[in-house]
Amino acid sequence: MALQTRCPVLMEFADEKKREEWIMEKGMQVFSMYHPDKIGMTVDLFVKQPIPYKELSNRSVVMDFDGIKVRVCSIDDLITMKQQAGRHKDLADIEQLTKIKEYEKDRSS
Repeated sequence: MALQTRCPVLMEFADEKKREEWIMEKGMQVFSMYHPDKIGMTVDLFVKQPIPYKELSNRSVVMDFDGIKVRVCSIDDLITMKQQAGRHKDLADIEQLTKIKEYEKDRSS
């Protein structure tokens, strides 16, 4: 089963003017898609690029999700994007991401 959205507007996501409306009217930052059978498997698509794509791509990593290779942003870029968002939830996530980053650094030493 493919990822689904929480609201039926995925086709509108491709429309730049519609995304600008969402930003202005709803304060939207991300558009979330989820897997209905796998709790916690959510993918956030940014309504507006927080960091230029080429920079994100150059620092991205490939991860395996159930046999599917997916390119994801680096931990540093994720931390930067969460700092930009500044929501309470993001600040808590930054704390955990920093711990993961430190663990990975210690593990590779």
